[in-house]
Amino acid sequence: MPLNLHIVTGNLTDDPILRYTPNGVAVCKITLAIDRSYAGASGKKETDFIDVIFWRQLAEVVANYFRKGRPIQVRGRLESRYYQNKEGIRTKIWEIIGEEYFFVDSNPISRADAGSSGRENRDSDQMSRSNESVGKPPNEGDPLASGNDPFEGQGIQVHINDDDLPF
Repeated sequence: MPLNLHIVTGNLTDDPILRYTPNGVAVCKITLAIDRSYAGASGKKETDFIDVIFWRQLAEVVANYFRKGRPIQVRGRLESRYYQNKEGIRTKIWEIIGEEYFFVDSNPISRADAGSSGRENRDSDQMSRSNESVGKPPNEGDPLASGNDPFEGQGIQVHINDDDLPF
């Protein structure tokens, strides 16, 4: 049985690029810098640069919560595609289509926190899973676990639609 599962961990080489298709579907591209575990012929460790594409809600969440230099772990499938470059040559490229992400560090930020315009995170399941991915107990640091409303007194109303939930 064929299996196309790839898990990579690296640092973003630039801020995520979020775009929308003509049909309004979000697509986000990131490039990860991943150091090899061995030194090359020159005696220095080499780095691979891997393109990762996220679609739909995952694309928007990744664009809101990751920035250049931030570590991320991605699980997805490897796909190839062809395009015609500027010289008119048909070129094959390989990309990972991200199906899941994990925070590797414990400092989640949003575009709003970074000074850019953005919207509130609606993916609380991914945020709580990020605590597990860095070795914290599931509810440690979760303001909702203690019954406190993190938006109380800020004039922000959060409405979660069933369509926003990943399950």
